[in-house]
Amino acid sequence: MMAAEQPLGDQRVLVVEDEYFIALEIADTLTAEGAEIAGPVENVAKATKVVSEEHVDLCLLDIALIGGERSYPLVDLLSEAGVPVIFVTGYEREAIPSRYGKLPIIVKPFDRDILLKTIAEQLGAKRRKE
Repeated sequence: MMAAEQPLGDQRVLVVEDEYFIALEIADTLTAEGAEIAGPVENVAKATKVVSEEHVDLCLLDIALIGGERSYPLVDLLSEAGVPVIFVTGYEREAIPSRYGKLPIIVKPFDRDILLKTIAEQLGAKRRKE
């Protein structure tokens, strides 16, 4: 497939997911669409390091990470930097603190087409703001 045919060909996506096979599925899905993957990483410390050292266009992250850690501090950091965030989680919207209620949520197990559509919407909104 040529780069022009890959909708995510110029995008670097950080994947924050502590379940190996889910992280792999997300990374494979996005790579097939041309995205460059940052990570996957399984905790906030590693994700914060990636964000501080590399350019990231978008972040897909689980809420509950390894050891019971929550990803909300990373959401705050990314939001301040203008990086769109999409939750890919087993949590329903009602279980998420209200301050994060407007962020897109894809409930696991996720549908590939819904994931790609949500990414396209978030990247489109980011481009309109720039």
